[in-house]
Amino acid sequence: MKITKFKSFILLASCIGLLISLSACSGSDGGNGGSAGADSKKSSAEEEIAWGNDTKSLGDEMKEAVKSEGEFKVQAGNREYETGGGWPDYEFFKGVPKPSVGTVSVKEEVKGQMATVALVDMSLDECKEYAKLLPGAGFNQNILETDMGGMYVFSADSKDGLHIDCGYMSELVTIKVSVIKE
Repeated sequence: MKITKFKSFILLASCIGLLISLSACSGSDGGNGGSAGADSKKSSAEEEIAWGNDTKSLGDEMKEAVKSEGEFKVQAGNREYETGGGWPDYEFFKGVPKPSVGTVSVKEEVKGQMATVALVDMSLDECKEYAKLLPGAGFNQNILETDMGGMYVFSADSKDGLHIDCGYMSELVTIKVSVIKE
């Protein structure tokens, strides 16, 4: 499969969207599972991130959301969100190596489709070093790496029909494992 610059750009844009959506998930409902009231208002920093006016790093925003709201878990149908906690024990993450650095901020799983984890306290260089472990964990098909001045994405497939994206942007690392759609 030939990877073009356009496909690399699309992949990077998708990962940036994922990073932003994960940061919004961590605090947009006040950490109370969606109950209404004054606590459900977005902070001005969250509004700025939602509109692309990032005055704080996404990593700082994720740390603050977990610190101020504490850990919580929300389940809806086949989807589960959780803040804080340890490395996910989701089915899709069984063969994915746990990074030696970083703090889990948000986890999400859609059973049978995909699982994502967001980490803070992990530098760009540490993310790149972690990505070097992924081919040895079986994600060694259709490898694509994109490094664009502070944003980084590693993408690959496994022979088992899974796809992984590992990305870094603004002090936030996301790792997403999903089923390859044919």
